[in-house]
Amino acid sequence: MSTALRMLAVASAILRPVSAFTPRSALRRAHAGRLVTRSSSGDYEPTSPFLRTMIDRGFFHQCTDLEALDARLKGDLPVAAYLGFDATASSLHVGSLLQIMILRHFQRSGHKPLVLVGGGTTKIGDPSGKDETRQMLDTAAIAANVAGISSVFDKFLTFGEGPSDAKMVNNDAWLSELNYLEFLREYGPAFTINRMMAQESVKVQDTATKCNTEHKHVD
Repeated sequence: MSTALRMLAVASAILRPVSAFTPRSALRRAHAGRLVTRSSSGDYEPTSPFLRTMIDRGFFHQCTDLEALDARLKGDLPVAAYLGFDATASSLHVGSLLQIMILRHFQRSGHKPLVLVGGGTTKIGDPSGKDETRQMLDTAAIAANVAGISSVFDKFLTFGEGPSDAKMVNNDAWLSELNYLEFLREYGPAFTINRMMAQESVKVQDTATKCNTEHKHVD
């Protein structure tokens, strides 16, 4: 069995109906045999194909201004949305399959998925709940990892120049050109140390002996 078929087999096991797989969310409840999402204006049931798929498959947790998003997804023009994947290894693990399938359903609903490969953020690390510093990779290793993970998406998404065709971008294209001092001068005043220290990812990592490089994302 090919790698793609194995991943799809795993997907069919993971993406169960909501009756078998229900996220822990106080914003969702069963009502009259249907899944209804609570919004600021009361119970609201989205009708756009993408949101219905996300809810039916148990992907949905919560949303800001659900009615407006639902209306936008039902509009005449495709909506663009991205998910990011850092190049920390030569291939993606099964945990990334959930995000890939979200992009797949997004495209199948007539919208434009953007695959953001983190060739730039991989150079310094991205704060997370982990209490260990990410291993630093050299440029050659990162480039090889980018090539390795990029090939996966062709099996699930249709790339091209059409309005709903997927597009892949690498954030190294713009992050590597940033002048650090100019960046801090322009955007630094908008953020405070207190705000950075309030981030859960910083709190967790601050309890261990860690390099501060990863915190530059929120510093």
